[in-house]
Parts: sequence; structure tokens; C-alpha cells
Amino acid sequence: MLPRLPLWILCAFALSACSVFETREPLAEPEIKIVKEIVVKEVPQECPICAALPERPDKANALKSCEPIQAKPKKPTQKKGPVTTTRLPIIGEVEWVSINQKAHRFKARIDTGAATSSIHAEDIKLFERDGRTWAAFNIKPHRSKNSVRIKAPVVRKVSIKQHDRNSDRRHVVELTLMMGNIEMRTEVNLNDRSEFVYPLLIGRSFLEGHAVVDTSQRFMMLD
Repeated sequence: MLPRLPLWILCAFALSACSVFETREPLAEPEIKIVKEIVVKEVPQECPICAALPERPDKANALKSCEPIQAKPKKPTQKKGPVTTTRLPIIGEVEWVSINQKAHRFKARIDTGAATSSIHAEDIKLFERDGRTWAAFNIKPHRSKNSVRIKAPVVRKVSIKQHDRNSDRRHVVELTLMMGNIEMRTEVNLNDRSEFVYPLLIGRSFLEGHAVVDTSQRFMMLD
């Protein structure tokens, strides 16, 4: 049995124990800094070139489809009239041609290979009138029993070369010829066409710019 120690000894012992075993402070918890992550969302800048470009077709069409449909205004009806055309009349290889405003009619051969027109003339006489040379000659219209005397101013003389023949000098006069609605004053040379079927030949000087020839047709122009 242990002896009882005095109270003062026990107190001293207790104080010494406290000095030996120091109370340690609890370990401080490490300071944790919470850093909030800030997410910066990049906003793409608008391209100046793309902004200048037109909208896509599908987008434009989508916008158009939303727009209200407006009725188109009706165009004023035009009255139908005669159709005008600038086409030249078509003539055949043989046509009716009149001299001096239908006074004398002839069956005429159309020949685009001839430069000027030619008519069968008889009893050719030259004379002077007002300082110009004129020619008086006889022509015989279609189904006429008698010849008709014609007077016309002489424009010039031409030399016509023919196959197997010598050059032929002819007088060229001015006559007014009419074929359907075509009427003009043109040059016609006086010639002996007794060997030909048609006493009158129409050449390019009368045809050019006035008619188109279809050699497979005849008498296409209304007389």
C-alpha cells in the first residue's frame, strides 16, 4: 500500500507534468484558395468582306416566301391589226410587165444574170430635144395587132458581148416599168429580140432591192 503523499507534493508533480507535456496547437489547415474559373466566350468578329456579300439564295428565297404575293397588273390588250412585213415580194421567172402605167403590157422574162433590162425595138430613130438625144422606136405589146411608137431620152450607149457573136452597140433609154405593185423608172436597152420568146427582159437594175426571184414559179405578181 502506497504511502499517502502530502498535497503539496501532488500539486508540484502535476505542475511539472504540465511543463513537460506542452500542449501543442492543432495543425492549421492549409489555406485553400478557391479560384473560380472564368470562361470567356469568344465572339467572332464580323468579316467586312462577308458583310458586303449578298445573302445566300436559300435565305433570300425563304424571306421572299414570307412576303405577301401581289397580283401582277394586267397589261392593256392591244387591238389586232394588219401585220406589216419588210419582206420583198417573190416573183416568178415570167411576169406581166407594163410600160407607161399599164398602157402597154408585155410578158417579160426575169433574168438575174442580166445587168439591165432589154426590150425588142424596131425602126429606131435618134433626134434632139432640149439639148438631149432622144430615141423614137416601135414596140408591139401583147396581143396587139399594131405597133406602138415610143419616145424616150437616151441615157448612154453600151456594148453587149454575146456568145459566138460580135459586140453589139445598143442605145439605153429610160422607161417607166410596172410589175404588180413595183413601179419605177429604169434603164432599158433597145435590142432586136425577134429570136426570143419574150420581147421584154427584166434585169438586175429593176429587181435589186425590190423583189426575190423564184425560177420555179410564173406570174406571181397580181396585175
